[in-house]
Amino acid sequence: MTDVFSRARGRQKWAVVVLFGVLAGLMVWWWSHATVFEGRLGAKPVAAMQKGAGSRAVFVGVGIPDAHGDGDETITFRSTSVDVAENTAGAHASLAVCERAGRTDLVGSVLGTPLQYCSAIRPVVKGTRMRWQEGGQPSEYLVLRVVPTHPGTVAVDGISVSYRRSWSHGWQQGTEKAAVNVRVEGAPAPPR
Repeated sequence: MTDVFSRARGRQKWAVVVLFGVLAGLMVWWWSHATVFEGRLGAKPVAAMQKGAGSRAVFVGVGIPDAHGDGDETITFRSTSVDVAENTAGAHASLAVCERAGRTDLVGSVLGTPLQYCSAIRPVVKGTRMRWQEGGQPSEYLVLRVVPTHPGTVAVDGISVSYRRSWSHGWQQGTEKAAVNVRVEGAPAPPR
């Protein structure tokens, strides 16, 4: 009889160990798969044509955080990348945080600095923070900045952002990728 009870206790111990392992695995998966942008990262196709030296920046809104009803939040960027498919314009492409100017609309695409939409634009580097409030429009969001240095073409076809959420979400971490289709062409200035 004692033998039956000891085998039953042994199975219970293994069941507890397996259950704990599954729960730990689920927690690790949740912690490493944040989805702050959840389908709100990317952009509709954008094409811009510039005349002249081609040094004016083009800004395209590419990332609006989704608060999921979780209240105010801040994320901290760990890294970002911009996938450039073509670059005969010697362009620099990077991501930046647009601090929304009051109750203005969000940036779609703008040739030149979008002062009517952004009260400040901060480049995204490791440690850059972006915040938003629950409900309504975001106070900050991601923009793609493309600056050609001479006439030519630059085509951006993707972006990737890695970030960490705030303490209220257990410092959850994630990487999200999105396709974008941004093409900027610069032509020489017409002769005078």
